[in-house]
Amino acid sequence: MRSMSKPVKAEIVFFILVNLMLIHQPISWIFTSSEDWGRQIATFVQGLFVECGVVYAATALVYKCRSKWVKGLMYFFFWFLMVATIFLEFNFNQNISQQPLTILAETNPKESNEFIHTYMLNADSLWGYAIDLAVAAVIVLAEWKRKAIARALARVPGAGVRDAVVGSIATVAVLWALGSYVFLFSCSNSEELYKWRRYFPHNAMDPLTQTMHSLNSLRDSANDIDYAIKATRDVYNTEATVTENDSLTVIYVLGESYNKHHASIYGYELPTTPAMEHEVESGNLYVFNDAVTYENYTSVMEKNVFSLNSIGAGERWFDFPSFVTVFKRSGYDVWMWDMQREFMTKRLYTITVNAYLYNKDMMQLSYTACNKKRYGYDGGLVDNFLKEKTPAKHNLVVLHFMGQHIAYDQRYPKDCGVFTEADIKRTEKYLDKSKKKVIAQYDNATHYNDAVMKELFDHYRNKNAVMVYMSDHGEEIYDYRDYRGRLVSRTPKPQQLRYQNESPFVVWCSDAYKQSHPEIVERIKASLDRPFMTDIVGHLLLTLGQVKSPYYNPEHDIISPNYKPTKRKVYGRAYYDEIMATEKK
Repeated sequence: MRSMSKPVKAEIVFFILVNLMLIHQPISWIFTSSEDWGRQIATFVQGLFVECGVVYAATALVYKCRSKWVKGLMYFFFWFLMVATIFLEFNFNQNISQQPLTILAETNPKESNEFIHTYMLNADSLWGYAIDLAVAAVIVLAEWKRKAIARALARVPGAGVRDAVVGSIATVAVLWALGSYVFLFSCSNSEELYKWRRYFPHNAMDPLTQTMHSLNSLRDSANDIDYAIKATRDVYNTEATVTENDSLTVIYVLGESYNKHHASIYGYELPTTPAMEHEVESGNLYVFNDAVTYENYTSVMEKNVFSLNSIGAGERWFDFPSFVTVFKRSGYDVWMWDMQREFMTKRLYTITVNAYLYNKDMMQLSYTACNKKRYGYDGGLVDNFLKEKTPAKHNLVVLHFMGQHIAYDQRYPKDCGVFTEADIKRTEKYLDKSKKKVIAQYDNATHYNDAVMKELFDHYRNKNAVMVYMSDHGEEIYDYRDYRGRLVSRTPKPQQLRYQNESPFVVWCSDAYKQSHPEIVERIKASLDRPFMTDIVGHLLLTLGQVKSPYYNPEHDIISPNYKPTKRKVYGRAYYDEIMATEKK
């Protein structure tokens, strides 16, 4: 213990100051909102131990080298990490992560110049610079008085006990940090890195550990894409055929942030889905009642939804090809019209998804054509596709909507708003007029979503066509507490999963499709109450499109007689059905 404490005793000023420069992130973590304070505090302590281990290693290096240049470089390194952390916190309310590093790598000189003019000299940044300079002055002053500080500390009684305590803490901290870093650098893909974050939450770690995590994330994300593109190429080493002789169009619509409990087809009190209800009454629309999404995060869900893997079966998305590639291999024309391709292109969820879906190899092997621009509303996207494209004999049409994403009042034209806060009759005390207005805006976005779907129904009504609509995840809209958005605690509660993870899922069949595929329609009707996770939708689409491929697995096809439901694990750590059963008890 005495030996372990020597570097700290000899370089006590360095040890204390570097710890203070890095402690901002663990402290920020403890002040974030949480419903599990025990877990929050435990993670905070863990973050402190990892930080202490990192700083001890740097202190030992300075002690061993006994060089002013080494110490100066180490000071500058950790001071620069602090500067970056404060800049990101003050300007963007975020920490060092994969997102800013990715943006930095992709930024051209023109964008860099715009960035400097926008952020580098604004008021928030200037306050940050003042803190940075103050810390630098403290470092210079403390090092100037280093010997005096060391002598003062040496006069404190209880040296033996102090050595034992410092040595013990240093030993545990070094081992803890070493375990964290070995685990981190052993991760070779995003699934493994996801597990690391479960044990070492990124936001609770010190800036150096966050930087190492971010660099490793870049590497692992690149590995994911490499694996996924290899799986895509492998599709062309297999056979895929279409058994449908007539012309056929399969439409897959992926919605966004759709809370099914705000849809009148699922019992909501306001008539938010009149078009879908009409199609149900006409016998063309079939509503599935027990669909659950794995995550409440778009990029995670989108990659798993397009891949032919099954999360419930423990399969990783990048080990399997996208169902669109299999359709293309079978002879289908594949039309990919995506509202979110150009949406917030500097956000990590857009970057990571686009790196996969719009990889040049993926586009060449999987799509006939993609939309060239983004439209103001989802209706514009649909209008553009229906007016400009001349479909072939067999077509897969993929439409990715903005749906009810974040700014609900911007998701529908103003003249399409039918509900106001006066229509929200709920009486909870936390619901004031402004919050009722937000709920009404969300319901208007849902109503507009239904109107866009009606346009699709009407266009394909007299054709041999089948359509699947689902959402990537749900969203809370003040449904049972004073909160809107997506945030799930470490141990998800039933109400959280109900509104954030239960997904609308419907299948629409034209009359021509019903007449030519009565067996499939009967299988759809028999499957409406089956429990499933939405990531396996690709296998259903292959059946609806009459595509035969070795990638098709009937155990993952929700309308197959051979379908086998798996335990519905969400967020990689909790089981949906077990959690919901506790509410019934």
